[in-house]
Amino acid sequence: MVLVGHSYAGMVISGAAESHPDKAKRLIFLDASIPDHGQCVLNLLPPETGDYFRNVAREHGGGWRLPGGEGQLDLWGLKPGRARDFVRERLCDFSLRCFEEPLRLEENHKAHIPATFVSCVAEGYPARPFFEPFAKKARASGWQVHEVNTGHDCHVENPGEIAKILLSAVAG
Repeated sequence: MVLVGHSYAGMVISGAAESHPDKAKRLIFLDASIPDHGQCVLNLLPPETGDYFRNVAREHGGGWRLPGGEGQLDLWGLKPGRARDFVRERLCDFSLRCFEEPLRLEENHKAHIPATFVSCVAEGYPARPFFEPFAKKARASGWQVHEVNTGHDCHVENPGEIAKILLSAVAG
């Protein structure tokens, strides 16, 4: 089985690989978090980002919810047009708790599974600094790393290129 995770879902596929290392044949991280044992997403971001998320949840989300909106689309580098409209129509709120929950990776099975990282590198992509450390970590781990000239939603902005990367990774 090939597990593909975009953004926060890097946490999800890391956890799935930990639970079922015998089934996971390849991991593909699309501009995604790469956690270590005991880390949560907020451990992987600058501390002021966690403060910001908690403040937004407190002021606009009943203390637990991060409302989706245009600000996220801007942060992800989505320009006006079809891709932004597509994501906006599907955008939902996030639970603050999913960003605070530490992941248990005691055996670190993902370190022994072939992996690919897709790094979104478009000029002017505001969240790029948050995800660049994960591309560096992937390179240091000897993973395949592909750079795509998109913002965070690479699979929406350039689905053809992402499909080629996915197919290549699965074949390789």
